[in-house]
Amino acid sequence: MASAGSTGPANAKKIYGAFKSGDVPAEETLNLLPDTPEETVDAATIHIKRILAQINVDLVRSSGIRVAVDSINGAGAAVFPQLLKALGVEWVGVHNKLDGDFVHNPEPRPEYLTDLSALLKENPGLWAGFAFDPDADRLVTMGDRGTAITEEMTLVFCLQNILDRRKSDVATNLSTSMLIDDVATRFGVNVFRTRIGEANVVEGMTRHNCSVGGEGNGGLIFPGDFKCARRTRRNGDHH
Repeated sequence: MASAGSTGPANAKKIYGAFKSGDVPAEETLNLLPDTPEETVDAATIHIKRILAQINVDLVRSSGIRVAVDSINGAGAAVFPQLLKALGVEWVGVHNKLDGDFVHNPEPRPEYLTDLSALLKENPGLWAGFAFDPDADRLVTMGDRGTAITEEMTLVFCLQNILDRRKSDVATNLSTSMLIDDVATRFGVNVFRTRIGEANVVEGMTRHNCSVGGEGNGGLIFPGDFKCARRTRRNGDHH
């Protein structure tokens, strides 16, 4: 039986192996064990620290921008406000209560983000809008006047920024827009297509030594310090 022990890939493999082999205690035994964790990890703080290490924090802080956020009361409400605070970015929002009440269709597409669009239209001083799906592994942007921007553009925007600073081949799946190829051509790098699914894109990035990848559904994979994809939790509807 694998020990709960410390966190990390090696121990995760032991636990997964034990599960597959059936080397697990009986339910009666598990019910007798304490339900307090041996170790807790503040994933939000770690994640934010690594994000900050990859961007020009002073530039963002000096910009004085304000943004609008729709986390659909999901996981994005946990970490994104903390990240914005670290960047000195003020924000207002809709549906950021972190109560799991998904008040509109969870697909982060313009037709379902009417509340965020209305907020931007009512507040002309806002720079842009950001919307997440419930588990916050997909991000969609919105123009300063509530202008719809499809989820396909998230990866395009990210690649334009990242490749301008770090030349690298790109991995993405077969269903992602060929706008990715246009960006890659501009920077003189290759695009490697994979089967649909984030795990397949990560595998493609590893195989072809890509520093960045993602999917056209609003998901960026930028390893740097990361090797997987993301996020966590918090409260509040505006700051």
